[in-house]
Amino acid sequence: MKREKINFDVKLKLILLGALIVSNIFAFSLSGSAQSGNCSPADCNDNNACTDDICTESGCSNTAKNCGCSDPCTECSCDPLTGCVQTQKDCSDSDACTTDTCSGGSCTHLQISCDDGDACTTDSCSGGSCTHSQISCDDGDACTTDSCSGGSCTHSQINCDDGNASTADSCSSGGCVNAPISQNNIIEGNSESIIADEENNAANNTTIAESLSAEVGVSSPLNCDDGNLCTVDSYDGTSCVHTEQNCDDGNASTLDSCKAGVCANEPIYAGSANNSTTEAMRHISHTPDCNDSDLCTIDSFNGKECVHISKNCDDGDAGNFDYCYKGNCVHTLTSCDDNNACTADSYNGTSCTHTPKNCHDGNACTQDSCDSQGNCVHILKNCDDGNACTYDACDSRGNCVHILKNCDDGNACTVDVCDSIWGCIHTPVVCEAGKTCVNGVCQAIAGTSPTSYTIPAGSAIILPWGISVTALDALKVENGVAYSAGAPLKFARPLGSTQTTLGTAGASSQIAEMVGLTWESNPFRVALIKPDGTVLDSQSDSQNIKHVTGSNYDYYFLRNQAGGYWTVQISPINPAASGEGFSLITGTVGGVASSTP
Repeated sequence: MKREKINFDVKLKLILLGALIVSNIFAFSLSGSAQSGNCSPADCNDNNACTDDICTESGCSNTAKNCGCSDPCTECSCDPLTGCVQTQKDCSDSDACTTDTCSGGSCTHLQISCDDGDACTTDSCSGGSCTHSQISCDDGDACTTDSCSGGSCTHSQINCDDGNASTADSCSSGGCVNAPISQNNIIEGNSESIIADEENNAANNTTIAESLSAEVGVSSPLNCDDGNLCTVDSYDGTSCVHTEQNCDDGNASTLDSCKAGVCANEPIYAGSANNSTTEAMRHISHTPDCNDSDLCTIDSFNGKECVHISKNCDDGDAGNFDYCYKGNCVHTLTSCDDNNACTADSYNGTSCTHTPKNCHDGNACTQDSCDSQGNCVHILKNCDDGNACTYDACDSRGNCVHILKNCDDGNACTVDVCDSIWGCIHTPVVCEAGKTCVNGVCQAIAGTSPTSYTIPAGSAIILPWGISVTALDALKVENGVAYSAGAPLKFARPLGSTQTTLGTAGASSQIAEMVGLTWESNPFRVALIKPDGTVLDSQSDSQNIKHVTGSNYDYYFLRNQAGGYWTVQISPINPAASGEGFSLITGTVGGVASSTP
């Protein structure tokens, strides 16, 4: 009985011990699932870069990161994937003409400076680029030259002084007017004299001395011309003044005179009665005076032209700048070079001097200047008056002279006119049926034999439809009368010398061989027969054949045709009993592309 009790106690103790172990194991399991002090960082990672993940005795802690920025011009944020992000504060105002910055958390926008230092420009910025617009100084007066200096506008009156005391000089609408003082002699619409060629007034000349395109109204000023080419003639407001032309060349070895308006400076030889100086005896030929009035040059004549060599003032001291001033050498430590090739730089002992280079060539008909390389430039005065009816020239005093052209071609059977655009034009006289022009008179002729003449190269020809072409060689004209429709007239003409396509652009497209027929009343039939005997088809080649017809004309303009003698065959369709008058013109002309209707 006692043994059974002992066994019972042992069993009870074992049961209690097992229960205690199970209890401890269960408790340990519960504390592990609650992440007690026995956790690891890997256990606490929440895969969010914006939290700080730590393991404490009380368990895992996931605290938001502090991404605060100490710089007020920096904006901070957090990216769950990358963590804290710091971004510079955006201060852009979208204006390319400002410089945008951040300071103390505040944005500033400074305007870009476009000041070019020129008070005569308005400076501004657009799209990030500076623009400098010139201040407008236009005062609306065409008779002033407007400019800006130091920010202020100046308006200088145009100088219209022509140096002639007999004219009243003024400016009108931007152009100079030099009107004669005499009340009875006023130039209207033109300030320059036009000298008429006296030949245009010949009694038998059929020239119509007037412009078809423009009229120039000119009244002659008071004529002070004394007929002496060696005097300068002018009007002083009261009377004419005639001053001897000055031909003195400043050379004692020459005898100076004026002959027919031209200065003659002839050498004085030893045997001459005019030899009055010792120097003159040394000259066997005329040596010009080469003195340029510059004391800092050594002037000489090399047999062809004057030579001016600068005086050598080099003192051998590389530390000095050596100059010549009024013939005297000056040495200074100061450089007077103004980087202007058109000035002579020197030092006067106190300060630098810069004398403009003298480019005057003594020719009144040139405009003299100095270019950026220091070279003198002499540009001939432009006397072109835009009128093809005048010969334009510049006289010895620098005045433009316009002489009317004489358009008389010496052929009484042409009407000669001058057009201000085309120049001289010679149009054949067209007579009535049964007559032809002979020595300027339309006369009745017997038979069909035509009379012929030529129009010189360079003449302008007005075509029947009112457009003009220019003769590039002598044009041949046949005037005649045709009486029978059954017997055509034939004319042999050499063609095929012009080899450029009419359709080609450029000057060459203006050139062609012209065959033209005009008639008085009843129409004609025209056929062109090639050297091989075939008849030209006017529709076969539009690039090289232009065919123009009208009520009283039939014209061909040809290019690239077979060379040789062609036959021009003409016949009246319904001739009158008295016959039908015609005029045939052939030759090479220019201006074709713009002349066909």
